[in-house]
Amino acid sequence: MIRDSGRAIAVVILAATVWQSYSAPAFSQDLRGNGATAQSAPKGERTLRDNGVPSYTMAVPEGWNLAQSPGRSNIKTVDLRRGSGGAMLIIQSGAIQPGARLIDFRDQLEKQSSRFAETASGPAVFGGRRGAFGAYRAIGPRGDDTITKVVTMTDGDYTYTLLLQCAMRDFDALRPDMDRIQSSFTLIPPG
Repeated sequence: MIRDSGRAIAVVILAATVWQSYSAPAFSQDLRGNGATAQSAPKGERTLRDNGVPSYTMAVPEGWNLAQSPGRSNIKTVDLRRGSGGAMLIIQSGAIQPGARLIDFRDQLEKQSSRFAETASGPAVFGGRRGAFGAYRAIGPRGDDTITKVVTMTDGDYTYTLLLQCAMRDFDALRPDMDRIQSSFTLIPPG
């Protein structure tokens, strides 16, 4: 569980390392910020469109299963799964600065695993906005060598956090889909 302001958000912890070679801003270079859509969708990909508040779209690559949680009054979650891979989008009301958000997640990830190491961190573009990312590697609760990447940003009204995670043995196969999920996330302007 990841604790957030006293509330628990269920997260399957799988941790990070190979993302150290990622240049996080490059994931979203095709997004221009102001509601632009991501690159054309590969065959078999679906697009999740949430017209609630806040509104957004995000790719659901072929073979990934979607579980949209009802959430609570101030937290909305979307969970995508494929094998050992997971992508969890967490949208929380209120502005939490990206650096502070990463520290919260890093602390929880470290408590839940062994041989924990932060392999990379820095600025990122997510949903067309400036944010931050952290990448971590650890032995997860189930004993697997795992990788986790956390990308987060705020628009001033909401905080958006994406956890990308998988077992290291599956990383090469799942990385393109995880990159696609991250780069496809787009906020829909109100109106």
